[in-house]
Amino acid sequence: GPLESYVGDILRQTDIGRTVRHGDVEGAVAAIEGLASLDVTDLAMLGRRATACVAESFSSASLQAEFCRTLEEVAR
Repeated sequence: GPLESYVGDILRQTDIGRTVRHGDVEGAVAAIEGLASLDVTDLAMLGRRATACVAESFSSASLQAEFCRTLEEVAR
């Protein structure tokens, strides 16, 4: 994902993927090759972290709670 984005923030905080600057072809190739070179155990660990991140941060309940907190802050 791009460095300067919400996706980039998530990737940096959770270590579930790689970030690449827009237009950085060499960086994109390196990121893809790095992920492709991971062994099965490391790939499985990456997948488990990603699954946990989605379950914890992007479940319906957590998104609804965040939306309500945002509305409450705006209403003040």
